Amino acid sequence: MKTASKILSLFLIAVMALSLLTSCASTLNGTYASENDTYSLTFDKDGNVEGTFLAITLSGATYEIDGENIKITYKIGSISTTKTYSFSKDGDTITIDNVTLTKKK
Repeated sequence: MKTASKILSLFLIAVMALSLLTSCASTLNGTYASENDTYSLTFDKDGNVEGTFLAITLSGATYEIDGENIKITYKIGSISTTKTYSFSKDGDTITIDNVTLTKKK
């Protein structure tokens, strides 16, 4: 009985830790830029993003991280557009559609 209780406790701790890690990865905060500053994006924890990425200048745009994708919604004139890109984060580095950006200090 004690063994089953210990296993259940360890399982619950692992699930809570995974939930915490997943929730932390759902927002970004700060400016990320490519090595030559061709691409630069400034994110805030409230889901807003500004900058230049893949020939698109973003102002007043929003973002949402959904697992291995990031959705960026922006307006061109009065037309709202949402684009979904592949996304990963490793420490201070993010990759969006095979473009690597590093957090500026």
